[in-house]
Amino acid sequence: MIVGGFKGDKALWVFVFLLGLFSLLTAFSASSNLAYTLGNGTPYSHFVKHIFIWVLGFGLMFVFHNIPSDILRKSAWGILILSLFLLNIAAVQNTIIGGVIASRWITIPYIGISFQPSTLALLALMIFCAHILTLHHNEGKSIPWLKSIYLLWIPILLVVGLIFPFDLSTAALVLLSSVLILFVSGYKIKYIIYVFSSAIVVLALVIYLIQFTSDSNQSNRYHTWKSRVEGFLAADNDQINYQIVRAKAAIASGKFIGVGPGKSRFKNILPQSTSDFIYAIIVEEYGFVGGVFLLLVYSLILCRIVIIAYNLNDLFKKLLVIGIGIPIIIQAFLNIAVSLQLIPVTGLPLPLISMGGTSIWVKCIAFGIILGMSQDTQNKNIFNVSQLKRI
Repeated sequence: MIVGGFKGDKALWVFVFLLGLFSLLTAFSASSNLAYTLGNGTPYSHFVKHIFIWVLGFGLMFVFHNIPSDILRKSAWGILILSLFLLNIAAVQNTIIGGVIASRWITIPYIGISFQPSTLALLALMIFCAHILTLHHNEGKSIPWLKSIYLLWIPILLVVGLIFPFDLSTAALVLLSSVLILFVSGYKIKYIIYVFSSAIVVLALVIYLIQFTSDSNQSNRYHTWKSRVEGFLAADNDQINYQIVRAKAAIASGKFIGVGPGKSRFKNILPQSTSDFIYAIIVEEYGFVGGVFLLLVYSLILCRIVIIAYNLNDLFKKLLVIGIGIPIIIQAFLNIAVSLQLIPVTGLPLPLISMGGTSIWVKCIAFGIILGMSQDTQNKNIFNVSQLKRI
């Protein structure tokens, strides 16, 4: 079906567009705090910048929803190598922000635009994994164990390893996404357990060594991880758990219908109110109704992703839709869970809502790819329970 030149799943277009509109509302409210926090620009300049980011994001989504899947498959190796190269560049910068190592960003010379290569690496890795799994899928059997080590696990662990020292949350999301796409492809669970068991042993050893070698180096990310866990355990300790206490207070003040758009008080005293804790500000301004509405939209997007995947016959497209789509929703629920103090602080932004160019652009590219794949389902039944057996 083609609606005004936009091809693919009509409902998914609408849901993403709704998130975009909601993002503009929250950005307009939070931009005043962003101008004060950064100490430059005006609330309107930050809001206009966010509009530009979203316009470019929709442009990327439109472009990528017209790119044939064959082009993505042929470029899988190149995209992965490029992402590894960018991760290495970010890693060697040793950027310190607030006394903590934060080598997550790369600034393009002369232009001054910064972006996070880890977000792009997740997308690149999913394209690569879908390509390799499809290439070696034979008569319903998944890729053999030994071949999977050097064709899949080494690239996966390379990406995770380059992200892990600076961004544990994103590294964990990359690993979870990789396991998801392997599981859907029919990869044996016992092999996943082998790798996870080895990874846990190595991780425990690394943390043990860091714990006794980083006391004099407060810039090490270990101290950030430790403080987040301690903050999660100290539920209402205002000194240790400054962000969560204020996030919960913002949510509580929203009640049922909220205090109204732009009338949030906690956006001025809650750190990261435009990114990591933006859900708390949304609930404060739009209340229980706004919070549930956002959860509903993400849930409906998840349903559309699953339906699209199950109605695709091409294995590469099926795996890619699952691999790049579901992690976006997982990230959304993790971000929301942080504000509700269900899990420790992760540092993951709320997809398509939090302010920030890299996250929005990469998510728009991902949805563009999904919408492109969904064109193959337009002439089929929307959903058939019997199709669940095909994965």
